[in-house]
Amino acid sequence: MRYSYLLLLLAFALASCDNNDPEEDPMVDTRYSAQLPQLVNNYITPELDATVNEVEALRASAEAFDLALDPASLDAFQAQLKEVRLQWQRISFLWFGPGDEQNTVREVNTFPADVMAVSAHADEGSIGGEGLDEKGFCAIGWMIHHVDDQGILDFYNDENYGASRRAHLLHLVNEVESAIGNLNQAWDNGFDNTFSTATGSSVGSGMSLYHNGLTRDYENLKREKIALPLGLLTLDIPLPDKVEAFYSGYSVELAIAHLTSTRDALTANDTGGILALIDELGAFHSPSNQDLSDAILEQLDEAKAALELVPDPLSGTIESDPAIVQTAYDELQAAVVLLKIDLTSALDVSITYTDTDGD
Repeated sequence: MRYSYLLLLLAFALASCDNNDPEEDPMVDTRYSAQLPQLVNNYITPELDATVNEVEALRASAEAFDLALDPASLDAFQAQLKEVRLQWQRISFLWFGPGDEQNTVREVNTFPADVMAVSAHADEGSIGGEGLDEKGFCAIGWMIHHVDDQGILDFYNDENYGASRRAHLLHLVNEVESAIGNLNQAWDNGFDNTFSTATGSSVGSGMSLYHNGLTRDYENLKREKIALPLGLLTLDIPLPDKVEAFYSGYSVELAIAHLTSTRDALTANDTGGILALIDELGAFHSPSNQDLSDAILEQLDEAKAALELVPDPLSGTIESDPAIVQTAYDELQAAVVLLKIDLTSALDVSITYTDTDGD
Protein backbone atom coordinates (compact mmCIF):
# COMPACT_ATOMS: atom_id res chain seq x y z
CA MET A 1 0.00 0.00 0.00
CA ARG A 2 2.80 2.39 0.93
CA TYR A 3 4.64 1.47 -2.30
CA SER A 4 1.54 2.33 -4.38
CA TYR A 5 1.21 5.66 -2.58
CA LEU A 6 4.82 6.56 -3.39
CA LEU A 7 4.28 5.66 -7.05
CA LEU A 8 1.23 7.91 -7.13
CA LEU A 9 3.22 10.81 -5.67
CA LEU A 10 6.00 10.27 -8.22
CA ALA A 11 3.52 10.23 -11.10
CA PHE A 12 1.96 13.45 -9.86
CA ALA A 13 5.38 15.12 -9.60
CA LEU A 14 6.32 14.08 -13.13
CA ALA A 15 3.03 15.39 -14.46
CA SER A 16 3.64 18.69 -12.71
CA CYS A 17 7.12 18.97 -14.23
CA ASP A 18 5.64 18.45 -17.72
CA ASN A 19 3.13 21.26 -17.24
CA ASN A 20 4.34 24.03 -19.58
CA ASP A 21 1.27 26.24 -19.23
CA PRO A 22 2.77 29.77 -19.24
CA GLU A 23 -0.02 30.92 -16.94
CA GLU A 24 1.40 28.64 -14.26
CA ASP A 25 5.08 28.79 -15.15
CA PRO A 26 6.73 31.58 -13.15
CA MET A 27 9.60 31.65 -15.66
CA VAL A 28 7.28 32.81 -18.49
CA ASP A 29 6.57 36.54 -18.71
CA THR A 30 2.85 36.79 -19.49
CA ARG A 31 2.66 40.57 -19.48
CA TYR A 32 0.67 42.06 -22.35
CA SER A 33 -1.09 38.77 -23.08
CA ALA A 34 -4.41 40.64 -23.16
CA GLN A 35 -3.21 43.73 -25.02
CA LEU A 36 -1.42 42.09 -27.96
CA PRO A 37 -4.53 40.43 -29.47
CA GLN A 38 -6.36 43.73 -29.01
CA LEU A 39 -3.69 45.57 -30.99
CA VAL A 40 -4.06 43.02 -33.79
CA ASN A 41 -7.86 43.01 -33.81
CA ASN A 42 -8.49 46.70 -33.19
CA TYR A 43 -5.73 48.29 -35.24
CA ILE A 44 -3.38 46.15 -37.31
CA THR A 45 -5.86 43.87 -39.08
CA PRO A 46 -8.44 46.55 -39.94
CA GLU A 47 -5.79 48.92 -41.25
CA LEU A 48 -4.08 46.21 -43.30
CA ASP A 49 -7.42 45.23 -44.82
CA ALA A 50 -8.21 48.86 -45.62
CA THR A 51 -4.82 49.30 -47.29
CA VAL A 52 -5.32 46.18 -49.41
CA ASN A 53 -8.70 47.54 -50.54
CA GLU A 54 -7.21 50.91 -51.47
CA VAL A 55 -4.34 49.41 -53.45
CA GLU A 56 -6.75 47.10 -55.30
CA ALA A 57 -8.73 50.22 -56.22
CA LEU A 58 -5.46 51.81 -57.40
CA ARG A 59 -4.84 48.92 -59.75
CA ALA A 60 -8.39 49.17 -61.10
CA SER A 61 -8.00 52.91 -61.71
CA ALA A 62 -4.64 52.34 -63.44
CA GLU A 63 -6.21 49.77 -65.75
CA ALA A 64 -9.12 52.14 -66.49
CA PHE A 65 -6.65 54.91 -67.32
CA ASP A 66 -4.68 52.57 -69.60
CA LEU A 67 -7.86 51.84 -71.57
CA ALA A 68 -9.30 55.35 -71.72
CA LEU A 69 -6.32 57.73 -71.63
CA ASP A 70 -8.63 60.68 -71.07
CA PRO A 71 -8.79 63.49 -68.50
CA ALA A 72 -11.49 61.81 -66.39
CA SER A 73 -9.61 58.53 -66.02
CA LEU A 74 -6.39 60.40 -65.24
CA ASP A 75 -8.12 62.45 -62.55
CA ALA A 76 -9.56 59.28 -61.02
CA PHE A 77 -6.18 57.57 -61.07
CA GLN A 78 -4.42 60.55 -59.48
CA ALA A 79 -7.10 60.78 -56.79
CA GLN A 80 -6.84 57.09 -55.98
CA LEU A 81 -3.06 57.26 -55.73
CA LYS A 82 -3.48 59.98 -53.13
CA GLU A 83 -6.02 57.87 -51.21
CA VAL A 84 -3.76 54.83 -51.06
CA ARG A 85 -0.76 56.94 -50.02
CA LEU A 86 -2.82 58.44 -47.19
CA GLN A 87 -3.94 54.98 -46.10
CA TRP A 88 -0.37 53.68 -46.32
CA GLN A 89 0.56 56.00 -43.46
CA ARG A 90 -1.70 53.85 -41.25
CA ILE A 91 0.53 50.78 -41.57
CA SER A 92 3.96 52.20 -42.34
CA PHE A 93 5.09 51.40 -38.79
CA LEU A 94 4.98 47.64 -39.51
CA TRP A 95 8.74 47.44 -39.97
CA PHE A 96 8.87 44.21 -37.96
CA GLY A 97 8.13 40.53 -38.66
CA PRO A 98 7.07 40.07 -42.30
CA GLY A 99 7.39 43.81 -42.89
CA ASP A 100 11.09 43.50 -42.04
CA GLU A 101 11.59 40.22 -43.90
CA GLN A 102 9.89 41.52 -47.03
CA ASN A 103 11.35 45.03 -46.72
CA THR A 104 7.84 46.35 -47.37
CA VAL A 105 8.36 49.95 -46.27
CA ARG A 106 11.26 50.51 -48.63
CA GLU A 107 9.69 48.50 -51.46
CA VAL A 108 6.57 50.64 -51.34
CA ASN A 109 7.65 54.09 -50.17
CA THR A 110 11.31 54.89 -50.76
CA PHE A 111 11.60 58.56 -51.60
CA PRO A 112 12.57 60.59 -53.46
CA ALA A 113 12.34 58.61 -56.67
CA ASP A 114 15.24 58.36 -59.08
CA VAL A 115 13.19 59.92 -61.86
CA MET A 116 15.86 59.54 -64.54
CA ALA A 117 15.92 55.79 -63.93
CA VAL A 118 12.13 55.59 -63.80
CA SER A 119 11.88 57.45 -67.09
CA ALA A 120 14.48 55.21 -68.70
CA HIS A 121 12.71 52.04 -67.56
CA ALA A 122 9.44 53.38 -68.94
CA ASP A 123 10.88 54.31 -72.34
CA GLU A 124 12.85 51.08 -72.68
CA GLY A 125 9.90 48.92 -71.72
CA SER A 126 12.03 47.08 -69.17
CA ILE A 127 10.00 45.22 -66.56
CA GLY A 128 11.62 44.21 -63.28
CA GLY A 129 14.97 44.79 -61.66
CA GLU A 130 14.22 48.29 -60.43
CA GLY A 131 16.07 49.70 -57.45
CA LEU A 132 14.12 50.76 -54.38
CA ASP A 133 14.05 54.40 -55.55
CA GLU A 134 12.77 53.35 -58.98
CA LYS A 135 9.52 51.79 -57.80
CA GLY A 136 6.71 52.29 -55.33
CA PHE A 137 4.41 55.23 -54.69
CA CYS A 138 6.97 57.92 -55.53
CA ALA A 139 7.80 56.39 -58.91
CA ILE A 140 4.11 56.12 -59.73
CA GLY A 141 3.66 59.70 -58.55
CA TRP A 142 6.25 60.92 -61.03
CA MET A 143 4.67 58.86 -63.81
CA ILE A 144 1.31 60.65 -63.48
CA HIS A 145 2.27 64.06 -62.05
CA HIS A 146 5.58 65.19 -63.55
CA VAL A 147 3.91 67.60 -66.00
CA ASP A 148 0.41 69.04 -66.29
CA ASP A 149 -2.48 66.73 -67.08
CA GLN A 150 -2.40 67.33 -70.83
CA GLY A 151 1.31 66.67 -70.81
CA ILE A 152 0.70 63.36 -68.99
CA LEU A 153 -1.87 62.32 -71.61
CA ASP A 154 0.59 63.21 -74.37
CA PHE A 155 3.30 61.24 -72.50
CA TYR A 156 1.25 58.05 -72.67
CA ASN A 157 -0.07 58.64 -76.19
CA ASP A 158 3.42 59.09 -77.62
CA GLU A 159 3.73 57.20 -80.88
CA ASN A 160 7.13 55.71 -80.05
CA TYR A 161 7.07 55.23 -76.29
CA GLY A 162 3.44 55.42 -75.18
CA ALA A 163 2.81 51.67 -75.10
CA SER A 164 5.96 50.85 -73.12
CA ARG A 165 5.26 53.70 -70.69
CA ARG A 166 1.74 52.44 -70.05
CA ALA A 167 3.05 48.91 -69.52
CA HIS A 168 5.64 50.13 -67.05
CA LEU A 169 3.08 52.18 -65.15
CA LEU A 170 0.87 49.11 -64.72
CA HIS A 171 3.91 47.12 -63.68
CA LEU A 172 4.76 49.61 -60.93
CA VAL A 173 1.19 49.54 -59.62
CA ASN A 174 1.14 45.73 -59.65
CA GLU A 175 4.41 45.67 -57.70
CA VAL A 176 2.92 47.84 -54.96
CA GLU A 177 -0.23 45.74 -54.84
CA SER A 178 1.87 42.58 -54.57
CA ALA A 179 4.08 43.98 -51.78
CA ILE A 180 1.12 45.09 -49.65
CA GLY A 181 -0.81 41.91 -50.42
CA ASN A 182 2.14 39.77 -49.33
CA LEU A 183 2.42 41.71 -46.07
CA ASN A 184 -1.28 41.27 -45.36
CA GLN A 185 -1.14 37.57 -46.24
CA ALA A 186 1.78 36.98 -43.88
CA TRP A 187 -0.17 38.50 -41.00
CA ASP A 188 -3.29 36.51 -41.91
CA ASN A 189 -1.37 33.25 -42.28
CA GLY A 190 0.14 33.06 -38.84
CA PHE A 191 2.14 36.10 -37.87
CA ASP A 192 -0.91 37.58 -36.17
CA ASN A 193 -0.84 34.62 -33.78
CA THR A 194 2.96 34.73 -33.44
CA PHE A 195 2.73 38.39 -32.50
CA SER A 196 -0.22 37.94 -30.14
CA THR A 197 1.41 35.12 -28.19
CA ALA A 198 4.86 36.73 -27.89
CA THR A 199 4.13 38.03 -24.40
CA GLY A 200 6.43 39.90 -22.06
CA SER A 201 8.71 42.81 -22.84
CA SER A 202 11.96 41.21 -23.95
CA VAL A 203 13.51 41.81 -27.36
CA GLY A 204 11.34 40.04 -29.94
CA SER A 205 8.19 40.19 -27.84
CA GLY A 206 5.07 41.57 -29.47
CA MET A 207 5.05 44.71 -27.36
CA SER A 208 8.72 45.37 -28.05
CA LEU A 209 8.17 44.91 -31.80
CA TYR A 210 5.11 47.16 -31.85
CA HIS A 211 6.72 49.94 -29.84
CA ASN A 212 9.96 49.83 -31.82
CA GLY A 213 8.07 49.87 -35.11
CA LEU A 214 6.04 52.84 -33.96
CA THR A 215 8.95 54.93 -32.68
CA ARG A 216 11.10 54.08 -35.70
CA ASP A 217 8.27 55.15 -37.98
CA TYR A 218 7.86 58.39 -36.04
CA GLU A 219 11.58 59.07 -36.52
CA ASN A 220 11.06 58.56 -40.24
CA LEU A 221 8.30 61.17 -40.22
CA LYS A 222 10.37 63.71 -38.31
CA ARG A 223 13.72 63.07 -39.96
CA GLU A 224 13.13 61.99 -43.56
CA LYS A 225 9.90 63.83 -44.29
CA ILE A 226 10.67 67.15 -42.57
CA ALA A 227 14.25 67.54 -41.30
CA LEU A 228 16.01 66.33 -44.46
CA PRO A 229 14.24 68.52 -47.02
CA LEU A 230 14.35 71.47 -44.60
CA GLY A 231 18.15 71.18 -44.58
CA LEU A 232 18.59 70.29 -40.91
CA LEU A 233 20.72 67.28 -41.84
CA THR A 234 22.76 69.07 -44.51
CA LEU A 235 24.31 72.07 -42.77
CA ASP A 236 21.15 74.17 -43.31
CA ILE A 237 21.21 73.62 -47.06
CA PRO A 238 17.56 72.97 -48.01
CA LEU A 239 16.76 70.01 -50.23
CA PRO A 240 13.13 70.68 -51.16
CA ASP A 241 13.09 67.98 -53.83
CA LYS A 242 13.59 65.37 -51.07
CA VAL A 243 10.02 65.68 -49.80
CA GLU A 244 7.77 62.62 -49.88
CA ALA A 245 5.42 63.75 -52.67
CA PHE A 246 7.42 66.28 -54.68
CA TYR A 247 5.58 65.91 -57.99
CA SER A 248 2.07 65.49 -56.61
CA GLY A 249 2.46 68.33 -54.11
CA TYR A 250 0.73 66.93 -51.02
CA SER A 251 3.67 66.08 -48.76
CA VAL A 252 2.26 68.03 -45.80
CA GLU A 253 -1.05 66.20 -46.08
CA LEU A 254 0.80 62.89 -45.99
CA ALA A 255 2.84 64.03 -42.98
CA ILE A 256 -0.33 65.00 -41.10
CA ALA A 257 -1.87 61.62 -41.93
CA HIS A 258 1.31 59.95 -40.71
CA LEU A 259 1.24 61.84 -37.43
CA THR A 260 -2.47 61.09 -36.94
CA SER A 261 -1.73 57.43 -37.56
CA THR A 262 0.95 57.45 -34.86
CA ARG A 263 -1.64 58.74 -32.42
CA ASP A 264 -4.20 56.15 -33.52
CA ALA A 265 -1.70 53.30 -33.31
CA LEU A 266 -0.95 54.32 -29.73
CA THR A 267 -4.66 54.26 -28.83
CA ALA A 268 -5.60 51.34 -31.14
CA ASN A 269 -8.14 53.58 -32.88
CA ASP A 270 -9.44 54.83 -29.52
CA THR A 271 -10.18 51.31 -28.25
CA GLY A 272 -7.48 51.30 -25.58
CA GLY A 273 -4.06 50.39 -26.89
CA ILE A 274 -0.70 51.26 -25.39
CA LEU A 275 -1.75 54.53 -23.81
CA ALA A 276 -4.63 52.93 -21.90
CA LEU A 277 -2.16 50.28 -20.76
CA ILE A 278 0.33 52.77 -19.33
CA ASP A 279 -2.56 54.47 -17.54
CA GLU A 280 -3.24 51.12 -15.86
CA LEU A 281 0.44 50.91 -14.99
CA GLY A 282 0.28 54.37 -13.42
CA ALA A 283 2.86 55.99 -15.74
CA PHE A 284 3.31 59.63 -14.77
CA HIS A 285 5.15 62.46 -16.52
CA SER A 286 6.72 64.58 -13.79
CA PRO A 287 7.91 67.52 -15.96
CA SER A 288 4.34 68.28 -17.04
CA ASN A 289 2.69 66.99 -13.86
CA GLN A 290 0.24 64.80 -15.74
CA ASP A 291 -0.30 61.22 -16.79
CA LEU A 292 2.23 60.15 -19.39
CA SER A 293 -0.55 59.24 -21.81
CA ASP A 294 -1.95 62.77 -21.60
CA ALA A 295 1.50 64.28 -22.09
CA ILE A 296 2.06 62.20 -25.23
CA LEU A 297 -1.32 62.97 -26.75
CA GLU A 298 -1.00 66.66 -25.94
CA GLN A 299 2.37 66.92 -27.65
CA LEU A 300 1.24 64.97 -30.71
CA ASP A 301 -1.74 67.32 -30.98
CA GLU A 302 0.62 70.32 -30.75
CA ALA A 303 2.74 68.87 -33.54
CA LYS A 304 -0.33 68.27 -35.69
CA ALA A 305 -1.54 71.84 -35.17
CA ALA A 306 1.88 73.14 -36.24
CA LEU A 307 1.93 70.94 -39.35
CA GLU A 308 -1.55 72.09 -40.32
CA LEU A 309 -0.18 75.64 -40.57
CA VAL A 310 2.37 74.58 -43.21
CA PRO A 311 1.01 75.08 -46.73
CA ASP A 312 1.44 72.49 -49.43
CA PRO A 313 3.42 72.01 -51.55
CA LEU A 314 5.98 71.50 -48.79
CA SER A 315 8.84 71.95 -51.25
CA GLY A 316 7.66 75.47 -52.04
CA THR A 317 7.10 76.41 -48.41
CA ILE A 318 10.61 75.25 -47.50
CA GLU A 319 11.91 77.81 -49.99
CA SER A 320 9.49 80.64 -49.19
CA ASP A 321 8.87 80.27 -45.45
CA PRO A 322 11.29 77.81 -43.81
CA ALA A 323 10.55 79.22 -40.34
CA ILE A 324 7.02 77.79 -40.31
CA VAL A 325 8.39 74.38 -41.27
CA GLN A 326 11.03 74.68 -38.54
CA THR A 327 8.29 75.32 -35.98
CA ALA A 328 6.49 72.16 -37.06
CA TYR A 329 9.74 70.22 -36.83
CA ASP A 330 10.37 71.54 -33.31
CA GLU A 331 6.95 70.32 -32.18
CA LEU A 332 7.58 66.91 -33.72
CA GLN A 333 10.96 66.80 -32.02
CA ALA A 334 9.37 67.59 -28.64
CA ALA A 335 7.52 64.27 -28.73
CA VAL A 336 10.66 62.19 -29.27
CA VAL A 337 11.73 61.98 -25.62
CA LEU A 338 8.17 61.11 -24.60
CA LEU A 339 8.01 58.24 -27.08
CA LYS A 340 11.58 56.96 -27.05
CA ILE A 341 12.44 57.36 -23.38
CA ASP A 342 9.36 57.83 -21.20
CA LEU A 343 7.05 55.43 -23.03
CA THR A 344 9.86 52.94 -23.54
CA SER A 345 10.54 52.94 -19.79
CA ALA A 346 6.86 52.64 -18.88
CA LEU A 347 6.48 49.57 -21.10
CA ASP A 348 9.79 48.10 -19.87
CA VAL A 349 11.00 47.51 -23.43
CA SER A 350 14.19 48.55 -25.20
CA ILE A 351 14.86 50.47 -28.39
CA THR A 352 16.42 47.87 -30.70
CA TYR A 353 16.70 49.64 -34.06
CA THR A 354 19.84 51.58 -34.91
CA ASP A 355 19.41 55.09 -33.55
CA THR A 356 21.31 57.66 -35.62
CA ASP A 357 19.10 60.57 -34.66
CA GLY A 358 21.33 61.96 -31.94
CA ASP A 359 18.43 62.67 -29.54
